[in-house]
Amino acid sequence: FGLLALVVALADWRAVLAALARVDPAWVAVAVALTGLDRLVLTLRWSLLLRARGVDPGLPRLLRVQFAANFLGLFLPGALGVDALRAGALARAGGHLPDVAAATLVDRASQVCAWLFVGSVMIVAFAGKSVPAGYTDPVLAASAALLLGFGLLCVPGVGARLRRTGARAVPERVARAVGRVLDATLRYRGDRRLWAKVAGWTLAMFAVRVLSAKAIVIACGVDVPLATLAVFVPLILIALMLPITVGGIGVLEVAWVALLALVGVPAAVAVGVAFVDHVVARLATLPGAAFVDDLY
Repeated sequence: FGLLALVVALADWRAVLAALARVDPAWVAVAVALTGLDRLVLTLRWSLLLRARGVDPGLPRLLRVQFAANFLGLFLPGALGVDALRAGALARAGGHLPDVAAATLVDRASQVCAWLFVGSVMIVAFAGKSVPAGYTDPVLAASAALLLGFGLLCVPGVGARLRRTGARAVPERVARAVGRVLDATLRYRGDRRLWAKVAGWTLAMFAVRVLSAKAIVIACGVDVPLATLAVFVPLILIALMLPITVGGIGVLEVAWVALLALVGVPAAVAVGVAFVDHVVARLATLPGAAFVDDLY
């Protein structure tokens, strides 16, 4: 909240209120609908990874768990708490914990890789007009490092070496549990058909999120091209995954202000965009409050 207050103060709170007074509710409703669609696509993607490990509680149950976890995630730092809630709910419902944990871990890790990769592609394609080199170089370097790390996990023998190294660093019981999750995780690496389907759902999710961002900026009276948003959205998503603040409060404002400044949007309007983004996410996630019992 201190970070949020600082951003609002620097942007001039009177100008922020004036920007919020001009928000178009119709476009906010469009953004909420698109965010709800994003939750469905995200759940279908997670379902693919779960079924590959023999866990299939059914799409209705997964949707309830997804919405409930995202609702409680509004009060948790970053996305790690959401993933713990999702995996814990399915494990308590009878899912094999190593397989559930592996599917959820791969779901989140592949999203991070996807956002960095897509962000890098968009930067190479469009960023000459939108983002200076000082912003592009760290993203490209992070993408290369992360993809290299995941590539190493696909090398035969790497998983076993990681297990031996980890077993010496933690208690035996923990090492066995982590080893089972690692084994389940590494079994994904050879399933090319699965990864093709996951990639398709990932691209669909990215398209929905860019369209939702477009609806949000239109609601705030800002004209930002889709190509520019395709560069910005992955960077914002990566920032929100960091466990820095509760529900991304403050982080989202800083991200929108910094990125929209690159295309000439005033700070007060950018803060208004971030506020509307918060509202949209919470309205779309609010139905999850009715399904919290599914997590326990």
